[in-house]
Amino acid sequence: MQNHKQPEKYFKNHSAFILAVSCVIAGIVALSLIIAAAHDIGWTCDEVYYFISSGLIMEWTRAFARALVQGNPASILSQTITDQYWLWDVQHNPHPPLYKILSGLTLLLFKNYCGELVAFRIAPALLSTALLLALFFVLKNRYGMCVGLCGSISLLFMPRFFGHAPLAATEIPLTAFWFFSCLSFWKSLTKR
Repeated sequence: MQNHKQPEKYFKNHSAFILAVSCVIAGIVALSLIIAAAHDIGWTCDEVYYFISSGLIMEWTRAFARALVQGNPASILSQTITDQYWLWDVQHNPHPPLYKILSGLTLLLFKNYCGELVAFRIAPALLSTALLLALFFVLKNRYGMCVGLCGSISLLFMPRFFGHAPLAATEIPLTAFWFFSCLSFWKSLTKR
């Protein structure tokens, strides 16, 4: 009886492994396509403000780390300094800072390898890839592998999506986080 169950377990683990490897490969291909397009478009009007904001947030983070090490975090946490670095000016930069923080991190990590423009745009490329993979899994679990592949490939090559995917603006982060929020709510209906 035990020997009979082992092949079933092997095939389940084997198909899960193949699915995981396929998703990694698909993610790398999608990310590569999006990053390859990142240098084709010049700076957009929104990105300039977000680039400045990301740089200031990274400077503030470094200053905060130094202040913590020196035992004086209050010096960097004042309202004036925080507003100055985080550009809390509703007319100038009213958007939440998470995607600017992510773009700032990828800027710091990759600017020596691919230049400032592409490094700044790697964060939305990663969010685009995460969105494509999440869409694949949702559709695959609900309707099957073929629908999951068709849905995620169709989204990737939708001109509006592919056009925004490499841009460090608000469209892709908003799309990704809306989808992740809806997915979380949907999952919470059946699981804790």
